[in-house]
Amino acid sequence: MSTNPTPQVRIDAVLQKALQYHQANDLLRAKELYQHILGEDPGQAIPLYLLGMIAFDEGDAQKAVALIRKSLARDSRNIEAYVHLALIYQQCGETEWALRLLRQGAAHNPASVEILYNLSKVYIACEQTEEAIDCLCRINALHSGIAEIHHTLGLLYFKKNRIRKSIESFRNAIAIKPEDSHIYKNLAMAFLELPDQGEAIDALHKAIELTPVYAEAHALLGTTYRRQGQFAKALEVFNRLREICPLEVQHLNDIGLIHLAQGKLEEAAAYFLRLVSANKDTAAAYFNLGLVYQKQQRLTESIKAYRQALNLDPDNGAAYNNLGMVYSLLDERELSRQCYEKTVELDPDNQAARHILDALNGTTTQTAPKDYVVSLFDQYSAQFEHDLVNNLDYFVPSKLKQAFVDYIGQDVNFDNAIDLGCGTGMCGEEFRELTQRITGVDLSGKMLEKAQGKKVYDKLIQADVVEFLANSDEKFDLFISTDVFIYIGKLEPVFDMVRQRSLPGGYFIFSVESCENDFDYILCFSGRYAQSSSYIEAMARRYGFTVEASQPTGIRKENEQWVMGELYILRFAGIQDVRKAVAPLATKIIPPQTVPYWDAS
Repeated sequence: MSTNPTPQVRIDAVLQKALQYHQANDLLRAKELYQHILGEDPGQAIPLYLLGMIAFDEGDAQKAVALIRKSLARDSRNIEAYVHLALIYQQCGETEWALRLLRQGAAHNPASVEILYNLSKVYIACEQTEEAIDCLCRINALHSGIAEIHHTLGLLYFKKNRIRKSIESFRNAIAIKPEDSHIYKNLAMAFLELPDQGEAIDALHKAIELTPVYAEAHALLGTTYRRQGQFAKALEVFNRLREICPLEVQHLNDIGLIHLAQGKLEEAAAYFLRLVSANKDTAAAYFNLGLVYQKQQRLTESIKAYRQALNLDPDNGAAYNNLGMVYSLLDERELSRQCYEKTVELDPDNQAARHILDALNGTTTQTAPKDYVVSLFDQYSAQFEHDLVNNLDYFVPSKLKQAFVDYIGQDVNFDNAIDLGCGTGMCGEEFRELTQRITGVDLSGKMLEKAQGKKVYDKLIQADVVEFLANSDEKFDLFISTDVFIYIGKLEPVFDMVRQRSLPGGYFIFSVESCENDFDYILCFSGRYAQSSSYIEAMARRYGFTVEASQPTGIRKENEQWVMGELYILRFAGIQDVRKAVAPLATKIIPPQTVPYWDAS
C-alpha cells in the first residue's frame, strides 16, 4: 500500500531540484520551479528570496528588493536574506537602508555572527567606527576564536588611536592565525605609535619571515630603520626590496632621506631628482630637493624647489618655513617675513616660526620657545661642531677658558662646575681640567648624545637650565655658559637661580652677543638675543655678583662679518638679600694683548 507524500515534502523536493538548476546557472528552469512552488503555496519564503537573487543577477535591483523584502516579511529568521538584501542596498547606494535592514536582522537574530559581521562592514563604510567596534565585540562574545574579527578590531582601534587595545586585538588574531604575515605587519604599525619601537621591528621581521616577498613589510621596515637613524640597516632593507619589486616613489624618497641624514648631499639630490622625474606632481620630492640645495648653499635653486613644492601643495607650512629661512640667508627680510607669516597662518602652534616672525617684525620677546630650541639643536646636532668651527670661525669656549685662566691663574681647581647649555660638550672639553666635577645641562637630547660620547662630564641632564637649578639642591663654585643667552633675552631668572645655587665666591662666566646700551636686550633679525653691557652690569649688581672682567670678542662670522659679543667673568659676592646689592662695582677689562686671538678684526 503506497502513501502519497505531504504537500511540504513535495515542495521540498521541487525546491531541491530548483536549487540544482540555480547552482548550475540554469536560471530559467530554476525560476519556473520557484514560481511553481509559490503557485502551490504562496506563503513560502525561500522561493521568494531566491527569485529576488535571480532578479538582481539579471540587473533588476528594484524587483530583487521587492521579492526579498516580501520573503523576510514571511520569515524574519532568514539570515542570508538580510545579508544579501543589505548588499543590494549598498550596491545601489542606499547605505542607510542597508543599516536599517541589518539592525533589524540583528534584532531578530541576535546570535547571528554573519549579520553582525556584515553590519560592522557597513558601519566601517559609513565611518561609524565605534558602532563597528561594538558589532565585532558582540561577535567575540559569541565566538572568540575568529581571527578576522580580532584583526579587524585591531585595525579599528588603531584608527581611533586606541593603540594598546589595537595591539591586544592583533595579538589575539595572531594567537589564532600565527601564519598570517599581514597581521604581523599591522601589529608593527601599532607598535610604531609607541616610544619603544623595538617590538615593531620584531613584528616586521616575523612578517617577512612568513612572506619573504612581502614588499609592504620591507618598505615599512626600511622606513622604520631610517627614522631611528639606523641608516646602514635601512639601506640593506631597501636593497632587498629592490630585488622584490621596482622601487616606488616613497622608496626613492626614503633612500634620498637616508643619504640626506648622512650628509651625502649629492646622493640625496640624485634620488630626489629621480623622484621628480618619475612623478612631477610629488610635492615631497621638491621639498626635500629644496632642503638639499639649502644645505649646499645653492639658495636660488633651493627657492625654486620650495616654490615648486608649494605650487603642488599650497598648504605646506614646512615649505613656507624653510623658504623663509632661505630668504633670511639672502637678507631678503620682507620676503622672509611673508613666508613666516604664511607658516604661522597654516600652523598656529609653530612656536619656532612665530619666534622668527617676532624677530623680523622687531618684536622683542623675553625668551625663545623651548620647542624651537630643542628642534633647532636636535636637527643641527650631527653637523653642529663642524659648522661652527669650519664655517663660522666659532671658538668661544676656548676663548672663554683662556680669558678665565689669564684672570685666575693656571693652577686653580674647582670642586663642582656646571655647564649651562652644554650642547655637544665643547666647553666641557675646555674646562674639564679645571674642576674635580662637572655637570652638563641642555634641552636637546641629540646634543647631549654627542656630549656623552666625549666622556668629559660626570653627569648630563636634559632640562631647561633655569628649571634644573630651581629644582636642584646642589651648590656649584663655577657656572659656565657659552652661546646660551642668545636664546634667553631676559636674564633675571638665570641670575637669580645661579645666585641661589652658587657657593660664596663662586664664578659665573659666560658669553653674550652685544647690543647698544639703549636697550637691556633685543631680539635680532637672526632670531637670537643680544644683551647690552649696562644690562649685564645691572644684573650683576642686583643679584650680588661683581663683574671681575669683560672683553669684546667676535662670537661667530656671518656673511664673512663678525657678530660681536662680550665675554664676562663674574664672581658671587655672597650677598643673600639681592635688594641690598645696588652699589656700582668696578669692571676689570682684560687687555686684548694678553689673548691676542680675541681681537675680532
